Amino acid sequence: NSSPVRTVEKAHKEWLEHEAIEKSKGRMSTIETAYMHAEQCQGQEGEGTLVLDVATTSQQRQTSLGIGVTARITPNTRTAKWALKERSLGNKVLDDTVALKLVLCKAVQQQWSRVKLNSHNKELMRQITHQSPLDSRMATLLEDISNMQKLFHMCFFCLVREENTENSIRLSFNA
Repeated sequence: NSSPVRTVEKAHKEWLEHEAIEKSKGRMSTIETAYMHAEQCQGQEGEGTLVLDVATTSQQRQTSLGIGVTARITPNTRTAKWALKERSLGNKVLDDTVALKLVLCKAVQQQWSRVKLNSHNKELMRQITHQSPLDSRMATLLEDISNMQKLFHMCFFCLVREENTENSIRLSFNA
C-alpha cells in the first residue's frame, strides 16, 4: 500500500546509507594509515615506529601555546624531545589539533616513515577517528592532517592517559 514516490524515496535513502557505509569501509581499511581506539593502540606500532607523545599548555589570558613533544623509537628508546611556542586559538581541542599538525610537519621534515602520535585529548581523538569536525577551522585542520598522513608509510593516532604524556606536558609548560 505504498505509493511509488514513497518507494523511490525509501530506495534512495537506503542507497545513500549503503554508499556511506561503503565509503567508510574503504577509508578505514587503508594499510598505510589507521585510526585505532585507545585499547587497540598499545603494542600495535611495531618495531622501528617513532612514537610521539604530544601535549599542550596555554596560560590563561595569554595568547601563547606551549607544545611539548617526547619522541621514542619502539621499543621505548627515547630519541628526542622538544618544545614549541605557537599562538593559541583559544580552544583546547583546536590548540591540540594545531600541535598534532605541527608535529606531523616535523616528522615529514625529518623523513620519518612510521609514526604514532599519542594525545590525551579525548574530543580531539574522537574528531580525528570519526572525521567529524565541529566547525570550519577544525575541518581545515583535520583535512591538513589527513593529507599529511598520506606522506607516511604508517601514521596513526592514539588516545592515551594523561600520565603517559607527563614529560611532554612539562615541556609544553616550559615552552
